[in-house]
Amino acid sequence: MAASPLRPRARSAPAPVAAAPAPAPAPPAAPAAADTPEARGKALFSQPLIGSQAGCMTCHKVDTDDKIVGPSLKGIKERAATRVEGKSAEEYLKASILAPNEYVVEGFVQGLMPAGYREALTDDQLNDVVAYLMSI
Repeated sequence: MAASPLRPRARSAPAPVAAAPAPAPAPPAAPAAADTPEARGKALFSQPLIGSQAGCMTCHKVDTDDKIVGPSLKGIKERAATRVEGKSAEEYLKASILAPNEYVVEGFVQGLMPAGYREALTDDQLNDVVAYLMSI
């Protein structure tokens, strides 16, 4: 018997593949701890230098009533709210950082705290430091 010529088999088109459904959008991520004003403020507070000025932690304690050079800041949120009539705690703290000789705490001398933080801190950094102080 004679061999029959081989014919190529007809190929069928591959079956269409259904597209996978799009993934659901991810929920918004919680801000990293370092992205909160309080955390940024704590990081600034803890620096040994802010610009060319001594950092806050150089002179102030926050976890005890001990005095280093300046007053302890433990419980500052409550004390700051009552220091100057008509000023909120936040306003008092900002003024005390930017113009430290405006309100000198009893028992401390004028001129003890450096007066260069107005130049060393941006508005955002100042707000972050105040947010940290309000959280302790």
